[in-house]
Amino acid sequence: MTLDRLDSVVIGNRCEADGCECVAVTGQDRCYDHSVDRLIEALFVNEKCKFGGVNCEGNASRVNEHDVLMCETCYDVYQRIQLGRANRRTIAIDEEQYASFMRGMLGIPPMRRDEGEETE
Repeated sequence: MTLDRLDSVVIGNRCEADGCECVAVTGQDRCYDHSVDRLIEALFVNEKCKFGGVNCEGNASRVNEHDVLMCETCYDVYQRIQLGRANRRTIAIDEEQYASFMRGMLGIPPMRRDEGEETE
């Protein structure tokens, strides 16, 4: 086997950019030099995280759907918060039922209405 033949061997997926002989980044079809990620990273140079979570890394590397700059850690926290809000909206009980449920869970007796109080 000649040296030319060895140079053209790529282990893994080859980058799809024209003429590139590099290996593609895992889960993508291009190498790092030709990936969109490399271009996006340049936009975040010296940008600070605006979320400011407990374990904030300081420098932004992500943007949420509201164009808020965030570090990777804060973005993960933000995503978990959004998932929690989405799950809470799917539970279809009104406030009174929820309050009654919570009183029962905490062992608090049900509220009694005063006899003079009007109800709708």
